Amino acid sequence: YRYLLLYQWKSYQALHGTFIWCQPIIPVWYLFAAVGPVFVLALPSLFLKETYSHAIRRFVVLWALIPSVVHLLGYVGLPTSTVRLSQMFLQIPYALLSALSLEYVFRHKRWRNIAIGGVLLSAGAYALVPSYFTVKDIINPENSYYYSYFTQDASQKVLAFLATTPKDSVVMAGEMLSVMIPSFTDNKVIIGHEGTNPEYGLKKTEVVTFFYGAMPEDEVRALLNRYQVSYIVFGADSMPLDQTYYAEFSFLKVVYNDNGITVAQVVP
Repeated sequence: YRYLLLYQWKSYQALHGTFIWCQPIIPVWYLFAAVGPVFVLALPSLFLKETYSHAIRRFVVLWALIPSVVHLLGYVGLPTSTVRLSQMFLQIPYALLSALSLEYVFRHKRWRNIAIGGVLLSAGAYALVPSYFTVKDIINPENSYYYSYFTQDASQKVLAFLATTPKDSVVMAGEMLSVMIPSFTDNKVIIGHEGTNPEYGLKKTEVVTFFYGAMPEDEVRALLNRYQVSYIVFGADSMPLDQTYYAEFSFLKVVYNDNGITVAQVVP
């Protein structure tokens, strides 16, 4: 499932332009093809009374059907993306529903051997080839920059400080630290993980330009006002405050400084 979606059909090839709901990047039949034989086996279960006999089984049916239907709707104002929809791991509910279908088939000895043979053949076709290429990718991994390294002491201290700031206050920080802030504090961030952030490309460009240290004062004010920023973290995965001329701005008040990491509060 993951091999077909992520490697063969490149559902991630258009990140920034599609990380808010849009027309599907990949056709809906690709989702079903990626699920593979369990999709076909799951269909008969939808017509079995046993499938709806328990709340958990009805939940599994909803898990299987709702993402597939929503995938066809195009823009409906959901704060997510079709890429996120593709990560619903539809092979799980379809596999569970397949078990109900097979249980019904196995009651009839005539069909049992045919069902077993079909499952083995289709599972082999879908499992062996993707597994080979997945292992190959592990042996020869692609280069990736998306790792976050902070010394434990430094990161814990700045996050502990931010946890004392007012709830829902907006913190502007570099990309890596921004991913961590909502997990340890009650703050909001401008950028973070691209998969949950609409207009991510624009926001990242603005934040990176700011931390590069060359944004004029009037543009800085406009940026901070637009996103209602209350705190800015310098020096974690961005330039230190003292290496920019922002330190001269009267509306930035240093409220934390340790291990080269500075937090400036935006004041009127």
